[in-house]
Amino acid sequence: MLILHSFWLSLATYRVRIALHLKGIAYEECAHDLSNGEQHLPAFLQLNPAGAVPALAGGTDQPLTQSLAILEWVEESHPTPPLLPPNSQGRAKVRALFLLTAADTLPLVVPRVQAQLAKQFGSDEAAARDWSAHWFHEGLGAYEAQLAPGATR
Repeated sequence: MLILHSFWLSLATYRVRIALHLKGIAYEECAHDLSNGEQHLPAFLQLNPAGAVPALAGGTDQPLTQSLAILEWVEESHPTPPLLPPNSQGRAKVRALFLLTAADTLPLVVPRVQAQLAKQFGSDEAAARDWSAHWFHEGLGAYEAQLAPGATR
């Protein structure tokens, strides 16, 4: 049985959960409260030394981590129905959109990044919000441009 280790606020976990549901793959969910520091517990760090969710256990010898790697494993292990387009250009486009989200905008809402921003900006919450908003705007603008009419699909 697959076990999806998650946190309810994790967008990366939502990606994996959606893929598992689309493919009809049975799994159990084990929630971890990252807001209370459960990711720093020794048992959790054995599961994922990075102290992050999602992690998918039970499908391989070691738990899988990082949502995009998990999605690739899900796709390769359970190819029907496909998550990706049938041609290489379409697959590359989808992967680029995944990475744009996962690498450029999502980290801004990850609790450990938010904690570091709070340390860096101190009591100037407005400056931290402005900094994050700037990068969200940049990332979402690039995402929208990729989906604009006439963009290569």
